[in-house]
Amino acid sequence: MASTKQEIRTYCPMSKSRCGVIATVEDGKFIGVRPDPNHPNRGICIKGESAPAMVYDPLRLKYPMRRTRPKTDSDPGWARIGWDEALDEIATKLKDLKARYGAESVFFYRGAAGGSSSVEYEPWMIRFASVFGSPNTASTGHICNWHKDSGSTYTYGGGIPAPDFENSRCVLLWGHNPNASWPTQAMRISSAANHGAKLIVIDPRPIPLTKKAALWLPIRPGSDGLLALSFLHIMLEEELYDKDFLHQWTNGNLLISSASGAPISAAMVGRSQAKGFAIWDDARDELAFYDPESLRFDPPDARPAFNGRFRVAIDNGGEVEARPVFDLFRERIEAFAPEKTAERTGISADLARQAVQDFS
Repeated sequence: MASTKQEIRTYCPMSKSRCGVIATVEDGKFIGVRPDPNHPNRGICIKGESAPAMVYDPLRLKYPMRRTRPKTDSDPGWARIGWDEALDEIATKLKDLKARYGAESVFFYRGAAGGSSSVEYEPWMIRFASVFGSPNTASTGHICNWHKDSGSTYTYGGGIPAPDFENSRCVLLWGHNPNASWPTQAMRISSAANHGAKLIVIDPRPIPLTKKAALWLPIRPGSDGLLALSFLHIMLEEELYDKDFLHQWTNGNLLISSASGAPISAAMVGRSQAKGFAIWDDARDELAFYDPESLRFDPPDARPAFNGRFRVAIDNGGEVEARPVFDLFRERIEAFAPEKTAERTGISADLARQAVQDFS
């Protein structure tokens, strides 16, 4: 009997990349998967290539199992049960926990979206937890996830968006080898470099994309923080930052007490009914105020100082020295000029300055 072979165009759900692939099925058996050359998000990684092995793994869990022996027993005594029976038992236990201890006693967990198929069901799990009444949803994640996603939410009010490589003037890869961990992203970066984007790679290793990089910074392992500080030093020294953004969207103008290290509130200087914090108005050479909730200055035309030392009279009759946040930030990175960090990072001052100028 002749064998039957099918090629099914689909996508791989084993990470949030959702790479476009072609799955091959022969005589009803899934035997292989490869990138779909006609898919705009074609690509594959080792997880996708391993799909047939995962499907037919002899240890793969295929149906509900119930433990029949105590957890202290070396043999769990797993026994197969039906789906309806399993779902009814889970639902009964969830309702019992909610009735006895409250909905918040239940914790909902999923695997990392970047390394499993949980990206497919995560929204439904979170919705189920919300309907159940529990805010406790969590998962494992990559080491970069918190500062990339949650940090962006706290800073800008939303999660970090997907990179727009196609319209980027410069792409910076810092300790990231997308050829190994995100092949479709590597393809987009390579295409962007071919169309004129400047690529900067910071990595001790010559990763594949190093070949297309305008600059490669082979940093000494463990000195990334030091290099970042030297980059900040260069940006301030050469004024490679957006001054309007600094003025409108940062707390760099708030006055910090040199004695306590805390911001000086309106209430501390006798403005008990006022909201917000003290700033120094360069236009009038006196105190003014900024309310971070309304994003308004008092007076409205105040021109906040970002550098300097000022004497501020406080409500108890005393006086304190105060400096803007940005001035303290500038002082903090003064010691990290690239000429001073080059020996430890392995990156010359000229190379560091060129990198900052290119991506600023």
